[in-house]
Amino acid sequence: RSKERVFFVEGVAGDKSSVQNVFVNSTQHGRTGVMMSEKGITEIAPGGDRFLVLFGGRRYEGVPGEADFRVMEFERYAMRIATPEGETPEATQRSLSTLALIESPSEVNRAELLWRVGIPLSALILSLLAIPLSYVNPRAGRSINLILALLVYITYSNLLSVSQARVAQGKLAFSTGWWLVHGVMLLVLAAMFARRMSLQGLRR
Repeated sequence: RSKERVFFVEGVAGDKSSVQNVFVNSTQHGRTGVMMSEKGITEIAPGGDRFLVLFGGRRYEGVPGEADFRVMEFERYAMRIATPEGETPEATQRSLSTLALIESPSEVNRAELLWRVGIPLSALILSLLAIPLSYVNPRAGRSINLILALLVYITYSNLLSVSQARVAQGKLAFSTGWWLVHGVMLLVLAAMFARRMSLQGLRR
C-alpha cells in the first residue's frame, strides 16, 4: 500500500523482478482508477527510483457515485513504487506496528488501525460478493456483472477511505467506524444473495 495506491499481486517471482495478475486501486484529484494486468516487471531508473511496469492491461477511471467512467487499454504502464534507497522515508503511522498503534491510541493512529482492520474484512466480503456476481443473466451478459463489480469495489474502497479520514479528524468514533462500512456491505451482500436465489427460483 502507498499513499495513493493499493496493490494486490497474485504471484511474485523468486527474485521479485516480475509479478502476475496485478490489481491496482488509485485515487488522484478526486477520481478513482482501477488497473488490471496479467503481468508486470519492476525496473530501477538511473536516478534510483523503482517502477512497476504493467503490460497489456486495462484501466477503469471514474468518480465514485457517478455513472460516467472511462475504460482504457494500455500496452505498457509504469508507476513509481519506491524512492532511491539513500533517501530517508518520512515516519508515518504506516511505518508503525499494529501493537504500537494500539498502545498509542491517537486519532491518526486509530485511523490507520481502522484501515488495517478493514483490509482483511473487505477482502473476505469482496470474495463473498463474487459469488452472486458470478451469476450471469442471459439477457444482460457478463459485461453488466463486470461493471457492477467495479462500481461495488470503487464504492467500498472510497467508503473505507472516508471512514478513515473521519476517524483521523475526530468526527467518527473508531468503535463505530471500524464496522460501519463493512456492515453496510454485508447488507448489500445479503440482498444480492436473495436476488440470486429469487432469480434461480423463477428460472425453475
